[in-house]
Amino acid sequence: MKKIIIIGAGITGLSCGIFLLKKGYDVSIYEKNDFAGGCCTGWMRNGIYIDNCIHWLTGTNQYTKTFKLWKTVGAIDETSNLYQGDYFYKSMYNGQEISLYKDLEKLRNEMLMISVEDKKEIDSFVNTVINFTKINQDMTNFERIFKVPSYYLKSYFKYRHLSLEDLSKRFKHPLLKKLFTDFLPKEYCSLALIYAYATFASGNGKVYSKGSKAFAENILNKFIELGGFIH
Repeated sequence: MKKIIIIGAGITGLSCGIFLLKKGYDVSIYEKNDFAGGCCTGWMRNGIYIDNCIHWLTGTNQYTKTFKLWKTVGAIDETSNLYQGDYFYKSMYNGQEISLYKDLEKLRNEMLMISVEDKKEIDSFVNTVINFTKINQDMTNFERIFKVPSYYLKSYFKYRHLSLEDLSKRFKHPLLKKLFTDFLPKEYCSLALIYAYATFASGNGKVYSKGSKAFAENILNKFIELGGFIH
């Protein structure tokens, strides 16, 4: 039997090890820390669990290929407790607040209540997230990635050259301006936020309730169960 050595027991190393074990290889992983998972970890401090990694987990929709991947490596399955809040994040300015809700029409209405002057940009942003949500839900079959619908391409080309700072400047109201630079660095492409928010809004970006450390340990346990060794 051929032996494979993997350096590093992060999520990639562990997952790679699992697939190699399934192919019949003898697999050992060498890890410099005294725990597996790499950055996907957490710790207890004064009785409080502090998570280091997962803000949202892509692949929580049970009909997607990514969910099937997580299930194969033992990370989560249909019985896992997955949590999704009502909003992605919240911004506040001078006593006012706005949240990127899971309900996109609720977001549209609240943004318009704050600044009807920004209606054109509000509709453009919300409609784009809706389009990206649709493509997220449609991606239950990998082959579809080669048949990208026109509504997606139109939205993609509209925002691909815009940084979050550029997007922010398109709005007149200060709270709406702040909304787009609160979560990610202002230099990031606006699509980074749109993709992440659409993943959340589509139900494909929930959180594993036990946290990142337990998520990684699930994969480690699968690796050991299949006969892998970790040093």
